[in-house]
Parts: sequence; structure tokens; C-alpha cells
Amino acid sequence: NYDSTVADYEAAESLVKQALKLDPNDGEIWAVSSLLNFSFQSRGFDHSPERMAAAHRDAERALTLAPDSIEALFALGRWQRDNEDPQIAKETFEKILARDPNHGGALYNLAWIYEELDQVDKAAALYKRYAAQPGHEALGNYLLFLLYFHRAHFEEADQAIRKSVAAESSANARSMLAVLLLTWKGDADSAASELASGPTEVRSEARTIWTTAMVQLCQRKPDEVLKTLDRYSDDFIQDNWFSGPKTYFEGRAHALAGRMSAARIAWEKGLSVVDARLKEEPQSMNLRLMRGELLALLGRTDEAMGEARTLQELAAGTPLPWFISPARIYADLGRADLAVPLLRKLLASGDRDVGWPLTTELLRIDPLWDKIRDDPEFQVLAAPGAADAGESPKARVAGDSSPSLSTAAPAAPDKSVAVLAFANLSDDKDNEY
Repeated sequence: NYDSTVADYEAAESLVKQALKLDPNDGEIWAVSSLLNFSFQSRGFDHSPERMAAAHRDAERALTLAPDSIEALFALGRWQRDNEDPQIAKETFEKILARDPNHGGALYNLAWIYEELDQVDKAAALYKRYAAQPGHEALGNYLLFLLYFHRAHFEEADQAIRKSVAAESSANARSMLAVLLLTWKGDADSAASELASGPTEVRSEARTIWTTAMVQLCQRKPDEVLKTLDRYSDDFIQDNWFSGPKTYFEGRAHALAGRMSAARIAWEKGLSVVDARLKEEPQSMNLRLMRGELLALLGRTDEAMGEARTLQELAAGTPLPWFISPARIYADLGRADLAVPLLRKLLASGDRDVGWPLTTELLRIDPLWDKIRDDPEFQVLAAPGAADAGESPKARVAGDSSPSLSTAAPAAPDKSVAVLAFANLSDDKDNEY
């Protein structure tokens, strides 16, 4: 199930290991083991090289033991999709569909390949075909939502995610509907209402926690943020759309309420958590950005600027999307002169297919930008009414016809607070559910 928890996956892994002990020569079980290993990665629970090596090993073993097995062939195709030429994986999934036209995994993985090739219509048709199958309406429409959301086709994304929510009110679908409402409409109140409408059993899941915290910060309700975070017992929130210490949000909430000593304590604790993880993953761009933001918030300017440079070096010339951009660090430092040019380029480029589009609505509502909100050039980018709701981010960049600064967003409170939300940088779209 795409909404299962890490505990569910660990229980499934235990059962698979027991099955392999009972019959180590059953290729079908090895195929299941391979796909389960992929799922640990795709759900964001385990990105270790060992997990991926196990997925590859088990797929090959499955085909050796059961060369005619569709599931063994599918496990191989799943590996090929991420590690071989797309055409190779495409041919494998087409072989599966020739034998079983309704094979769900082959349908949505073939759609994924078309999505990577930017053949949106073909991808959408396959996702819809998958969603029409019994039991797959929730996931199929969720994947269709991602296809449209990445490209800022917000009306189509809205239709798809609402169908997913109607089929299954999961943490993933509810949270992404809230993210859509923030990104498309800048409507934190409606986003909060959608999150509150979800079932009680998903209220403590990682995705629900960080999304709710972000929405409540956008509503500027710091004490509600702290109540939300109290539901989460771990010190680190691990999700494919956000990865960072819980105390990051705690510090933001305290700062918004003017409790700066409490904020500093939270951010210092968060920094120690991030530093410990960086020892294991020194090249993690998410962790580097988080460290840079925490350092900036703590007033350690030179170190924060150093992390911004590290991000750019790790990117090796590749443009960074807004949710991993040094612009966030510059904003925390109040350096509009450095942040605004990057934001302007991101809006002009369209910032497409990177997980989470940047919009003027996000610039307007997200407290991340509060320290640079009074800058005239930023106000032009974030001005309400600068573009029609359906217009592309590229069209939203203000030129000679920019509205006057009197229409820009009002200045934020003196005690400003920022929100950070990481979207997955992986090209793997099913990582995002």
C-alpha cells in the first residue's frame, strides 16, 4: 500500500525473510523481496546503497530461478528503469503488458518512463488506465497528480488529487492537496481545513506532521505548530518531501511567537542532529541546505555562506530548484541582494519537473521570505495579482508592466519566521509518494 508506514514495511520484510528460509529456491519470493527493497527506497524509508544492491541481486536471482515469471521480469524492469537506458526498461514493461495487459506495476512504470521523456499525454493515459483498475484509484490518481503538479498544471492536478482523496483519505493525498492549495492559491486556511479532515490514524505520520506544521506557520499560528510537533516522537522527520530535524519547525514556531531564546535552543539541537547525519552522508544536499539554514538562523553568517557555496559546488553547474537553492540560506540571512536574483531566474525558467514548482503565491505566503519581504525587487516578484492563477511562473516574472509596489504583499511582523519544505530531488516520481 502506498500509504503504509515504515513499521508495515519492516513487518513485511520479516515475513519475506521467513518465506525465503522455508523455500530459498522460489523465484516468486525473490521477486517480492526485490520489489520490497525498491519500496523501502521509493517511500523514502531507506536510501542506502545496500538496499538498492539487494533489490538488484534479488531480481537477478528471481529470474534465474523462475525465468518465465512475470513478477521476476517486473523486478528486473524496475531495476532497469532506474539504472539502464529508459528504452531497455520500456521494452521490458511492454513485454509484461503483452502477456498481462492489466499488470498494474508495468502500467504505471511505463507511464513513468513516458513522463521522463516529457510525453505527458501518453503518461497520463497510462496513469488513468492504472487508476481505473479495482483497488488502484487512490494511487493511480496520486501519480496523475504528480505528473500535473510538477508541470504546474494546477487545475488538472487538483482534479486528480481530489479523486485520490475520495478513494482513500490517506496521509499522502491529504498532505499533497494542502501543498497544492498553498502553491496554487496561497490558501493556508483551506489547506489547514483539508488536513484537519483526514482520519485520526494518519495524524501522526511524518508527512502529515511536516505539512501541518508548514501550513500552520503560513497561518502564523506558532502555538498550533508546537501542538502538532508534539504528536511526533522522533527527532528527525524523514519524508521524500521534507527531511530534517523536528526542532527546525519548533525553532520557527518559537521565533514567530517572539521566544528567541527558545528558538535558539531548538535550532542548536537541530544542528547537532544534522551534523551527526552529515558524518554518514556528507554529500547530502538536503542536509547541507538544512545546516546552512540553521546556521543562518543562529546568526553564524560565515558558516552559513560556506554551506551555500558547498551546495553550489555539489550541484556542479546544475541549476538548483527553489527548495534546495542557496536562496533559502540568503533569505534567512536577510540578503535580498543574493536571494532575489536566484528567485527571479527560477521563476523565469519555469522551475519544471523538479518536484515542487515555485509560484508567486508561495513567495507571498511562505514566511521563509519574511526577512527580505521589504525589498522592492522581491515585492515585485511576490505581488498579489501579478499574474492570473493559471498563468505559468515564467509569465509571472514582472517586467516593464509590473504592478506598482503599493500592490505588493504587506510587510511581515518584526519577529519573522521561515518555513522549509524539501521536495525530493530524485528523478524517480514514485519516490514522492
